[in-house]
Amino acid sequence: MTKYDRVSEGELSMKPIAAVVLAAALALPAMAAEPASLADFAWLSGEWVMATDKGEVRETWLPARGGAMAAVNQTLREGRTRQMEFVILAETPDGLVYTAIVGGQPPTPFRLTSLENGRAVFENQAHDFPKKITYEPCGEDLCAAIEGPLDGQTRRMSWRFKRAR
Repeated sequence: MTKYDRVSEGELSMKPIAAVVLAAALALPAMAAEPASLADFAWLSGEWVMATDKGEVRETWLPARGGAMAAVNQTLREGRTRQMEFVILAETPDGLVYTAIVGGQPPTPFRLTSLENGRAVFENQAHDFPKKITYEPCGEDLCAAIEGPLDGQTRRMSWRFKRAR
C-alpha cells in the first residue's frame, strides 16, 4: 500500500457515495421527462355543459383513438346555435397539438407547452387571438380559458363546465 492508497474510514465510505451522486448528476440532462400523451387527457372524455344567463355552452370530447381526440363546442343562445367550434387534439412527432376550427377560419394549431398537475397549456404566439388555451380539471368540473391581446389589451375568457355525462 502506497501513501496514495491510504484513506481514512470516513473518506473510504464517502468516495463510492460521491461517485454515485456525481454519476447521477451527469446523467440528469440525458434523462428526459416522459412526453405528454393522450392518456393524460382521458379525464376530458365526455359531455360538459355550462349554463349562462343567455343560454348554454356545451363541449363534447370523444375518447382518444388512433392518436387523436376530437371535440365539438356548441354555444346556444335563446335556443339557437350561435357558434360551433371543432377541435382535434393529436399526438404528433413534435408533441401534442390542439387544432381549433372555428367559424370558417382556417384550422389553427396550438402546441402543448405545459402540463402540470392536470393543467394543460397550449400556445400559438403567431395567432392573433387567442395565443393561449388552457384546460384543467377543477374538482369534478372542467375549467377552460383562452387569452391573449385583443384591442390593445390582454384579454382572458374562461368557462367552468359541469359534467353532463
